[in-house]
Order: sequence, then structure tokens, then C-alpha cells
Amino acid sequence: MALETNRLLLVACTIDLLQADGGDRAGFSRLIGAAVTEEWPPELYDDDARMWTIDRLESVPGFDEWAMWYVILREPRTVIGAAGYKGPPDESGVVEVGYGILPAFQRRGFASEATSALIARAFERPDVTAVAAETYPHLTASLGVMRKNNMEYVGPGSEDGVIRYAIRRPS
Repeated sequence: MALETNRLLLVACTIDLLQADGGDRAGFSRLIGAAVTEEWPPELYDDDARMWTIDRLESVPGFDEWAMWYVILREPRTVIGAAGYKGPPDESGVVEVGYGILPAFQRRGFASEATSALIARAFERPDVTAVAAETYPHLTASLGVMRKNNMEYVGPGSEDGVIRYAIRRPS
């Protein structure tokens, strides 16, 4: 599965990609068809997150529809981040997104562009009522991603000190 935007290609994670991403930089680069820089991976995307995703892909049917995507810059073709869903919609139809872009590629709108594609994809499903994201109030770049995607503050997040933004399904 892949999503395309003006400047990006989002490639859905697979077990093979996640396993190669676990330390075989050259193998990961060949498998995903893009350069992988020395600064890979982005902040907050670590081995625990990778292994958690592999576990869910192996044990939860349909999880691949609601997992992580690698963010690839089209030109030059380079893996620049990860973005995706944190699982399927909850009982009220809310799906949560997250994103992380390598420092060398930040402040250019790539996280906003990737998140926009994920929001549009989520709203293609009739059972999705809203898309949410969480961040710390001092992370102004992350707040900018949410605001650029028409998300509005909805209250405290799931952890202490975290805030939550969301966008409801357009009527």
C-alpha cells in the first residue's frame, strides 16, 4: 500500500520492512527503494515502537490498515520520517495519528503533508468520525502540523502534560 502527495510517497509498513529497518540499513534501503540517511530513525521511533508494530501486524487481523507508514521524499528519493495511525478507530470512530520527521527535513511542511494524506485516507472509511493527534504544548512544530490540518484543541491527552487535537468528519 502506498499514498502519494505532491512531494511525498507514504509506504505502509510491512513485517519485512520493519525487520530490515531494525539494523540492516542497506537492506532496508534496497527493500524500500529509497536512500536511508545516517540520522535514521526519527525521534520517538525506536526499536520498541518497531517491535510493537511487528507484534500487532502478526497478531491483530486488519492491523495493517491502521499502522505506520514510512515517509519518503520523492526527489531525491529518501526516507525522511514515519507517520501513521496508532491503531484502528476506537468504539466512537476516532483514529489517532502520529508523525516524526528527521531533523534535516523538518520545518518544510513534510509532516503536515503526510498527516493530511493520512486524514483523507481515514475519512474514506465511513466508520471514522474523527482523527486525533496528541503532543506536548511546547512542541510548536507539532502544534503547527495539527493546525495546518484544521485540527482543533479538544482537551488533555492520554498522558500527563499532553494535549489533544482533533478534526471531525466533514459534513
